[in-house]
Amino acid sequence: MHEDNTENFDKDSLNSVSTEDKEELTNDNLETSQETDKNLSENKDDCQERIEYLENQLKLSVADFSNYKKRVIREQENISFQENSKIILEFLSFKETLQKAISHEQNESSKKNLEELNNNFDNILSRLNIKKIELEGKDFDYNLSECIQTLKVTDKNKNNKVIEVLENGYTFKEKLIKPGKVIIGQFMEE
Repeated sequence: MHEDNTENFDKDSLNSVSTEDKEELTNDNLETSQETDKNLSENKDDCQERIEYLENQLKLSVADFSNYKKRVIREQENISFQENSKIILEFLSFKETLQKAISHEQNESSKKNLEELNNNFDNILSRLNIKKIELEGKDFDYNLSECIQTLKVTDKNKNNKVIEVLENGYTFKEKLIKPGKVIIGQFMEE
């Protein structure tokens, strides 16, 4: 019974509202609805901008992390290369001593054994990607060798050419680890 009174009251209240009041209420509702739509549209635009900002931040973070990983890998490879180079240089020092021993050895049997040892050493270096730089007779390149001495030459074709290699140069994984020590020709007219 209570519900019926409410319905009657609502109907009665509506009937008692003037047409102008109804239009005003409708206009107020329309304005409120338009404002709500406008606010929702603004919120949607704000949300879309926020989403785009966060997506850009995520892309930047992913790129930064990728660059970080690459830098760490490069640094690790560089450290590994440097440490390996130190060890290799010690063995190359031994090889140079071995070559000097071969050139000074008088006993043919001993010389043959030393040469065999040197050949085995060369095979090991080759398998480890350690290569001797061929310098003799080539143009002097300060990136690959050090000039220890210049020698006067009368042949113009031997000017700035490597005349003699005192110590061989070596690369490891295509990078210089030991420059050669050479004597180069310097052309002098007679």
